[in-house]
Amino acid sequence: MKSTSLRRYAAFGLLLLILVIPALACGSSDGGSTTTSGPSVTVINDSSEAICYLYISLSSEDTWGDDRLGSAEVLGTGDSKTVSLSAGTYDMLATDCDENEIDSEWEVTVGSSGYTWRVGN
Repeated sequence: MKSTSLRRYAAFGLLLLILVIPALACGSSDGGSTTTSGPSVTVINDSSEAICYLYISLSSEDTWGDDRLGSAEVLGTGDSKTVSLSAGTYDMLATDCDENEIDSEWEVTVGSSGYTWRVGN
């Protein structure tokens, strides 16, 4: 009797893994994916310089927080990135690879329709 119950639990666990793992693989990271379901900021690099660091933080915050491009991503001229956010008022900063400011925007209201920031324009 115990071995039958054990087999049932093992089969159920295997079925659960088969269903759950693919669903988890379809999720997105917080690094700012290009698929959005809520408010977002689309950053378009219209400058002549590569954007190596992108900071977007609530205007009420005292610090910039994490770089939204991560350690490996760079936005060349003409490249774009969409960052998912909650609705609110944000400050934005784009810098080159030496952390020199390329462009910034302050107290930008991001609502349900999102916002497009053309850096360097």
